[in-house]
Amino acid sequence: MTRLPDESAILRFRHMLEAHGLGQQILATVNAKLVDRGLMLKTGTVVDATLITASCIHALVPASMIE
Repeated sequence: MTRLPDESAILRFRHMLEAHGLGQQILATVNAKLVDRGLMLKTGTVVDATLITASCIHALVPASMIE
């Protein structure tokens, strides 16, 4: 099993990127690669597909019987 970096390691890495101004450079490089491959999404719609728990009783009991 490969160990994943913990939150503090990721935060240190992020701060290092910011301190050296590398975040924008990396983003520009990734965006250029996406454009080159025709994978850059320029328009679209964000859809929230959050799953939530719900009682299944509503599916089994007629609405007239639910308070």
